[in-house]
Amino acid sequence: MAWPVPLSKRSVLDNGGATLSLPARNSLQTPTNATPSGTPIAELLPPTFAQSEFETIIRRQRPIPSHGLKMPHAHSLRTPRLDADWQFAGSGSVSYLELDDHELQTAQEKYAEPRSSEMGVFRGTAIAGVAVWGSVFYAFPAIAVTSGIYSPLSLAIACLLLFPFRPILLELGRSARFNGANYAYLLHFGGKAFAVVGAAATLFDALSTAVVSAATAAAYLLGEINHVPLPPLAVAFFILLALTLVAFISMRESSSLAVVFATIHMTTMAMLLIASMVFWARHGTQIIAANWALRPSGSASTAKAIFNGVCIGFLSVTGFESSPAYIEDIRPQGYKRILSNLLWGAAALDAPLMLVVFAILPQSQILSGANILSVLAEHVAGRWLRIITVVDAMLVLSGGVLTGIFTVCGLIERLSRDNVLPRVFLRKTSITKAPIASLGFFITVTAALYASCGFSLSTASSLFSMAFLTVMGLYVLSFFFLRTMKWRLVRGPRTSMWTGTFCAIVIITVLVGNIVPNPKIFGIFLAYIFGVTALFMVPMFELPALRAFMHFHDQTPALHRLKLEHPVLRRIKHLQRAPSILWTKTDDLHRLLKACIHIQGENPTSRLIWVHAYEAMEHIPSELEANSKILDEAFPAMTIDLVFLKGIFTPVVRFIIHFPILFTESCGDSLRRPSVKS
Repeated sequence: MAWPVPLSKRSVLDNGGATLSLPARNSLQTPTNATPSGTPIAELLPPTFAQSEFETIIRRQRPIPSHGLKMPHAHSLRTPRLDADWQFAGSGSVSYLELDDHELQTAQEKYAEPRSSEMGVFRGTAIAGVAVWGSVFYAFPAIAVTSGIYSPLSLAIACLLLFPFRPILLELGRSARFNGANYAYLLHFGGKAFAVVGAAATLFDALSTAVVSAATAAAYLLGEINHVPLPPLAVAFFILLALTLVAFISMRESSSLAVVFATIHMTTMAMLLIASMVFWARHGTQIIAANWALRPSGSASTAKAIFNGVCIGFLSVTGFESSPAYIEDIRPQGYKRILSNLLWGAAALDAPLMLVVFAILPQSQILSGANILSVLAEHVAGRWLRIITVVDAMLVLSGGVLTGIFTVCGLIERLSRDNVLPRVFLRKTSITKAPIASLGFFITVTAALYASCGFSLSTASSLFSMAFLTVMGLYVLSFFFLRTMKWRLVRGPRTSMWTGTFCAIVIITVLVGNIVPNPKIFGIFLAYIFGVTALFMVPMFELPALRAFMHFHDQTPALHRLKLEHPVLRRIKHLQRAPSILWTKTDDLHRLLKACIHIQGENPTSRLIWVHAYEAMEHIPSELEANSKILDEAFPAMTIDLVFLKGIFTPVVRFIIHFPILFTESCGDSLRRPSVKS
């Protein structure tokens, strides 16, 4: 440890202006002997307690510069031609706030009142359920071709393998209850780079949901109506456009449509399943015995057929991954029940329905067309049930498109609020309050995605399966980040790490099982993900690029006459305008420093506000104010303010900071849309 250089004599001014005479260290110590080199031993001894106290006073009473900027000497500036305020912020402040009973009561009422868009269990289940339960229409043909008579077993295994993911999603939802699914989780637990990858995967998954649902609905419709002079792609585009128009008219009404579609679908599937079981009981087991005779021979072929069926069988539960995307709109007590409803609904529907398909229809007929369930309906009950099944397919697959719209719009709104996408996506129509820019983005990108697949339903379905597995794998990655890096945020029962490890093994195994038969599809999927990720990362590099340009511009005289520095400086200040707020309960300098470094790297802000809630003055950490001033000087590019808020840290107190009037006087009018972290 290196001791401070001995002081001979210093004079500093205290707060009252009086001079403090600091004696030399030698005068406080009695010299004894000297070292062989002649240095007195007293010079090598550590400072006394009084000397340390004086040095602390000197260090922490440094006056604020008159110009207000925390900047070094002029000779150390990298851009001497420019004003220093573009890269050096002002000094921070310390303020005390006390809430009266009226403010607390108002905040309590606003916090407790239900949101107009808050969903119950039934509505929240229906939005994701139309995609989960409606997947039987496009998953059954692919699974039947791959697994044959073992398809019911493969579907049952695929559904059961999803149950361990439920506690993981619950723990993530309890720790970070924000819309945005993997983007929100990875942003809070893993950093912005991982969050952008999560956003790209979630967005691609939602768009694939819409494309596959619309294309399957078009195939079902054209399979029943042979004389329609329209290609499948035209019908699919019409479905996408019509449902986008429905969402434009009213997003809430479109969620009501999802409830209606889910109810009709489950009713129709129950009718079909009951009619099929009655038919099977009346006509015996001859057909299923004949189909069993066509099974693969040998244990290796059997295991391969079941494994491949499980890998494709995950396509039958797609939509389950979309439920965290709108978790903020769900009542807090309902999220757990929604996940259970989705899983048990899929388990009760998929495997039994596939079993009666192979018990009633010959395998040659099953493999001959895509409309398996409509053929089954006519076979067991007549033409009327087939018509109902086709109508149900159109409705529930349209609901899958609505699920994609909900996910895309919610994710884009979150990305816009975090300045990853332009804030133009936050604009809504004055009458219907629909996110017009997000809906325009949705219809444009889904059309481009379908066209890039060559208008092939099988290609789109394969990409959809890859996207689903990637999103589920990122949930597991978010779980590991939470438990290893942000474990203090975990609330409620903790999920075993072995559960997370098992889920990771499942995802990797199933993903490999989908890649090996068709590696070209995986290459296309990676190209999409990398492209979208690169697009989302552009705003992350905008501020460093502008700063680099300012340094280059300052050192290039030929560019000076173009006067480019002023618009660039305005853009830099615009990107840094939104302050960040962090709550702290400790004065530990190490933790405060790590938080400041995290904010500096993740949020392009020029202002950081620490907030500490206290019950009594004696409970305030003794070094918090002093350490805040040290950090304010250590980070010249950020103004670091400290606010002491009297009260207990509760959700209501945390909710109060969203009222800008509270901080208007102490922290400035800029604190209107803060980036809040704990």
